[in-house]
Amino acid sequence: MVAVHDATPRGVAMIGRLRTSREFPLAERELTDAGLFPADVAWLAELAPAIPAAHTNQVPLDSLSFEALLLGLRGVTQGALSLYTAIDSARGTESEPTDARANVQSRPAHG
Repeated sequence: MVAVHDATPRGVAMIGRLRTSREFPLAERELTDAGLFPADVAWLAELAPAIPAAHTNQVPLDSLSFEALLLGLRGVTQGALSLYTAIDSARGTESEPTDARANVQSRPAHG
């Protein structure tokens, strides 16, 4: 299961709530935390110009474009450590030749 959340205190704490929930017994399941984290907001090119530094812990997930969200989720399901690293990696490889892109995508994600 992949948990996707806002860059808010409640969002960041979601994975813990899911693990201890009585309504959704997920403690024994593998949970991947693929949410938006406050520290990542300042580094995401599409969010940083619009979000003041003092408000990075109040950013809803839907502030990301649908394209960025899909890039991030695809990367996380393939081993990237966060939405940010997956988006950054995917966008960094878009301008590379096809052969180089294939080599980058086969390497493990970095954090």
